[in-house]
Amino acid sequence: MSQDQMKQTIKNFFTKEVNYFLTFAFLGIVISYIIYFWFPQHLNLIIEEDNLIENLSALGFLTAGFLGIWAVKKNKKWKKLSMLVAFLGFLGFLDEISFGERIFDFNYPSIMGWQVDSAHDLFAVAYLFFESIFGYHGTIAIVVGSLIVALAIFLYQGKYTLNELSMNTLETVPGRYLVLFGLFLVVAILVDLKENTPPRMVIEEMFEFYAAILLCLYSISLPKETGKTKNINSGKAGSNNGSITKTKAQKKNPV
Repeated sequence: MSQDQMKQTIKNFFTKEVNYFLTFAFLGIVISYIIYFWFPQHLNLIIEEDNLIENLSALGFLTAGFLGIWAVKKNKKWKKLSMLVAFLGFLGFLDEISFGERIFDFNYPSIMGWQVDSAHDLFAVAYLFFESIFGYHGTIAIVVGSLIVALAIFLYQGKYTLNELSMNTLETVPGRYLVLFGLFLVVAILVDLKENTPPRMVIEEMFEFYAAILLCLYSISLPKETGKTKNINSGKAGSNNGSITKTKAQKKNPV
């Protein structure tokens, strides 16, 4: 992928749907930090376990799971991705409720001093493992080096272009929602790797909430995207047929 193609791909990514969501996410973060600085007595609504934002996240992931199942039946073209979305939705729901730890009143074991009560805690354990061997800076170097290698493969190997890897999903609204879901979830996981403090916890909880919304938006946007594709194709087909017919008629009956 050339530099111009990369720039064009990035430019095309920021459609009105993407910009609307990013604006919504930005305003949510601004409001959260207004609460953090000026109304700290209400900060528990955002960062506390089993409170407003976490409950909304759990509900969002659960809804995404059911919508994913609906999407599997609704659109065969996106069946595999919809199955993945359904799985991630239900996994996210279980993750938000700590797989029933507080509901059934039992404690999950700790690994390397980190209590593992959710799926993303496995990333924290892996981080602690590498940090114990290579140290903080060594672990960061490994992560950065891996990203650089992945980026080099992406940039210099034509067969590894973004569209080919994603089956051209980036050209669609649902595909863009999935990319944003991945970005927001990765940020939430990375923030959770270090010791939790209120500023960090705001980002973690809000970004998990946004990830849940994005999974829902994926399924909701599928019928709309499919309808657009059909309309465009039928319109083009009709236009082409009309022009061919007219040309033949003109040949038979020249004016």
